Amino acid sequence: MTYLEQGKIRPRRELRDEAIALAMQNRWEEAIEANKSLIESFPTDVDAYNRLGRALMELSRYSDAKEVYT
Repeated sequence: MTYLEQGKIRPRRELRDEAIALAMQNRWEEAIEANKSLIESFPTDVDAYNRLGRALMELSRYSDAKEVYT
């Protein structure tokens, strides 16, 4: 693994852990932002999309969640 790859993994892991922690605390708006940030940097992160959809559903934003899941 190159230095650049190691640099990308650390922030990804930190963002993921933050998004999970926010969801566990029912801080859904913040969880949405954390997952959007993660998706912006890593657009193929399926787990981030799943967490984002869940957070949107918790806020009764069902049409937004459906779009994310699609």
